[in-house]
Amino acid sequence: MMCEACTPPGEECIPMGNTCCDGGSKQPGQDVAEPGHVCAATNEQSQRYNSTKYTCQQRAAVKLMQAPAVGSCVADGQPCADGVDCCGVCAYKGADTMMCEACT
Repeated sequence: MMCEACTPPGEECIPMGNTCCDGGSKQPGQDVAEPGHVCAATNEQSQRYNSTKYTCQQRAAVKLMQAPAVGSCVADGQPCADGVDCCGVCAYKGADTMMCEACT
């Protein structure tokens, strides 16, 4: 493992691990229990990776956006969530990324 600069809030990130400032671990094998920022999906398309764009966002805001109402489903274009059905289908997008999509 190598030390590297963290990704500032609002900047594009890769959703493998948490490289966000105030979110990533400072030592190997030690996760941050409640990070201030997380790498989360947006509704935008990444110009760099030609896929869903992920940016460093405040964890509290992401949890509010992803929290479905009781009896509801996760909307299309949002990350799949444990224990909650997608309104459509949960599709693998690569690099350990699963997104809810409309049925075709």
